[in-house]
Amino acid sequence: MPFDAISPPSLMFIVRCLGISPIPLAEFQAYKDSQLREHPGNPWYHHRFLAEAIISVFFLVCGIGVVIGSIASVIWLGTFAGVICVLVAFGSAIMLAFLIMSGVLVGTLTLTGPAVWIENDVVWSEVPAEIATLGRRVLDQIPDALPVVGKLVQDTCVLDPYLIIRRGGEEVCLGIWDDLGVIYSGARNNPPAIMRDNTSCKA
Repeated sequence: MPFDAISPPSLMFIVRCLGISPIPLAEFQAYKDSQLREHPGNPWYHHRFLAEAIISVFFLVCGIGVVIGSIASVIWLGTFAGVICVLVAFGSAIMLAFLIMSGVLVGTLTLTGPAVWIENDVVWSEVPAEIATLGRRVLDQIPDALPVVGKLVQDTCVLDPYLIIRRGGEEVCLGIWDDLGVIYSGARNNPPAIMRDNTSCKA
């Protein structure tokens, strides 16, 4: 029967009584932190505004150089100063073309931002059966508990979803999985280490 005593036992106690081995919270947090460090985003993302600013400034300078050089070369046509002005205008035009191409290149680069953990309501059909069964067993005993699915998201890539059950200020993680299968399940007495080197979405 559900645990409905006046002083309800802790969430961890109930989970243990059900024969479930949740991931130790310290290990779970270390795992989440390690995944964030492994997916920081690429350098283009972190320096994109600086690159755009530098290109914009040089674009402006070169544009001014073309205009002034062209006008001055006409004013001093046939003189040494006029030749210098032509060279300035020509050099500025070449640099301007280069900057335009650089701007196009920057615009086509893949800007992969840092990964973040997000949490959503559970869609049970998306949870591996082994882990979903654990979640339902816990909820049968603790109807007021809240099941949550967390995901490591990097742009459009989703890594290592996990299922946690929360009640009040307590939470337990019942499992982690990916496209290849279950990484960690509380249904196993001796689950494998969850520190997996996930490189599928690295920048």
